[in-house]
This record gives sequence, structure tokens and C-alpha cells, in this order.
Amino acid sequence: MTIGDSCPPHAERAATTPDERPSGAGELAPEQYTAAQACLSRGDRACAIAILRESRRPRDLARVIDLYEVEGRAREATSAMQSFVRRFPSAPETARYRTELERRGL
Repeated sequence: MTIGDSCPPHAERAATTPDERPSGAGELAPEQYTAAQACLSRGDRACAIAILRESRRPRDLARVIDLYEVEGRAREATSAMQSFVRRFPSAPETARYRTELERRGL
């Protein structure tokens, strides 16, 4: 599923137009957060994931991991946790993800 399959047109544009993104620290543009929230409001987690995974902010990527878990996408959640732990060793979520990865035998 791509963003365009189930997201409103402004979500697709917001998620794919790098010129409109803020330049600081991989933060998404405000309209991208609005679009992700709209996706979640209608129960479209895949749409929200597609938008939020473009971010480089730990908080956004932690939300993606949570959404993978809710959707039962354990493989993607595990991979995202491994990446998160490497990229953000001092983030508040890192200890929880390390524990979960150990529990999964990784």
C-alpha cells in the first residue's frame, strides 16, 4: 500500500515533497503531522506509518514502531527497533527496545 492508496491527496503531497519539509533535524512539516493524525483518526495505520517513517526524530520513529506492533507486523517492528537502538542510543525508548529485542532473542 502506498500513501496515495488510502491517504488524502494532501497527505501524499506532504509526505513526498522534500522542498516543503523543514530543514532541521529531519523533522516533518506540520501538514505531515496533520495528515498522519488524519490517517489515524480514520483507522488507517498504514497511511500514518508511511508518513511518520520519513522522519528522523526518535519520537516519530518510536510511534512507527508502536504502530507496527499494533498491526502485528513483528518483523518490521523488530527491524525498526534494531535501527532505533543503533541510531538513538540515549533516547528514552532505547532501554525498552533493547529489553524487547533481548526477549526476542536478538
